[in-house]
Amino acid sequence: MNPRRIVLILALAVTASLVSAGDYVSQIAEIAAMSGDMRARAITEFVRNTGKDEDTAEAATQALENGLLSATSPMRDDELYIAFVEEMLRSGYPNRVRNQWMLNAVKLNRPGSMLPQFDYETRDGVCHTSDSLRGRITVLMFYDPDCGDCAEAIARIQNDNRLADAINRGKLHMICVYADGDRDAWLAAPDKIPAGWTDGFDTGRIAGEELFIIPMTPAIYIVGADGKILRKEALVEDVLSLQF
Repeated sequence: MNPRRIVLILALAVTASLVSAGDYVSQIAEIAAMSGDMRARAITEFVRNTGKDEDTAEAATQALENGLLSATSPMRDDELYIAFVEEMLRSGYPNRVRNQWMLNAVKLNRPGSMLPQFDYETRDGVCHTSDSLRGRITVLMFYDPDCGDCAEAIARIQNDNRLADAINRGKLHMICVYADGDRDAWLAAPDKIPAGWTDGFDTGRIAGEELFIIPMTPAIYIVGADGKILRKEALVEDVLSLQF
């Protein structure tokens, strides 16, 4: 059978399934398994069929965000999400303002890009720039002193003997930065970050210039010795699996 005809049949099958089942998550998973022109056609059909009214578009948009952007989703794929949203914007899909904002956020600090330059103050009152982080793998964690999930993440990393050894040998730099602007809250919690780690306070650029999107804490970035981002919004498991 002609390859072009095969692609068309598969794309139409995806369309029919979308209309009858309305199971957006499973359809997104099917599209994720495709490649090349087949994937592009399927994305176009998905967007065309889910963009006919605002309620359907909202459900599909939420499924895309949950399936492709959630840190715990097995389907997580920023690049596939970008492909969907770019098609949405091209086609006049509902909720354009939200979709454009989400697209900009996902494109920010993609793996392979350089860590943006920012300044932070440490407990000794000294200001530093992010350029000082180069030369070794860095785990950059945005945290809040009152965040229970942050405390749990910090404890899990701290209790890993292999990571502790990497920190002691200068192979790994752990830096936790409070970027919510409440300096008094940060100063009042000097014991939240383990010894040997860096406890920093954003001097204004991170929040003021929106250098990072921090929807919740902890937000973890893994940065290579060359200053390039290796992992965006990483899980603790990603940190625990680092190789040195």
